[in-house]
Amino acid sequence: LFAILIFAAIFSIVGVQTTAPLVDKLVKGGAAEQAGLKQGDLIVGVDGTKITTFNELKRLVSASAGRQMALSVKRGERVITVQLTPQLKEIKDRFGNKIKLGLIGIERTAKPQEWELKRYDPLTAVWLGTKECYFVVERTLSYLGDVAMGRQSGDQLSGPIGIATATRDMAKLGMVALLNMIGFLSVALGFANLLPIPILDGGHLVFYAYEGIRGRPLNERAQEIAFRIGFVILICLMLIVTRFDVLRVWDRWTG
Repeated sequence: LFAILIFAAIFSIVGVQTTAPLVDKLVKGGAAEQAGLKQGDLIVGVDGTKITTFNELKRLVSASAGRQMALSVKRGERVITVQLTPQLKEIKDRFGNKIKLGLIGIERTAKPQEWELKRYDPLTAVWLGTKECYFVVERTLSYLGDVAMGRQSGDQLSGPIGIATATRDMAKLGMVALLNMIGFLSVALGFANLLPIPILDGGHLVFYAYEGIRGRPLNERAQEIAFRIGFVILICLMLIVTRFDVLRVWDRWTG
């Protein structure tokens, strides 16, 4: 709920800068060029979902590396469907952090008059805030699934060090970026707390479900063992993500 309110405040009070998802330039050898996209194409949908802004396109593509996508492309008076697969690329952000994301090899070089600041009414903003939270959870599940299936490494996971670094970086960009970060963290931590691991709320829900099905609670000895196992799992996960954090910080310092 807190995250929804943060996102809703941004959508309604601050507003978001938007521009049309137009292809201004194609990167040679990129997925878009290989799939037959052309300069001047307007992308109006992704996998059957209508999009109206370039940011929507970027967000969907960046989280879909290695997954085939169907783009609805308006070319002249026709709308055609183009199948392509975003390529997983490693890039550096403005702070020198290496991040991996999906790219299709298109660029948008919008002129100042092609940008629009959109502010939404409170009800629409709350709905958009809810969709933002859903997107974070859905993409987190998708990424964890890719890690579990071996399609991606887990080096994009972050622990306390990574969170602190990212929060500091967002603070440098201003209040809006920081609020976005806080909203994202609120969703991510809430999602993590619902994982079915004993000692977390998700683990307690599993115990309640067991009690509802069997008609009696799990015996205390079994619960104690489960909590110990859950504690060990959490410690192991914390060590793993901390290792990734340290490697990222080291890589950032050494260039």
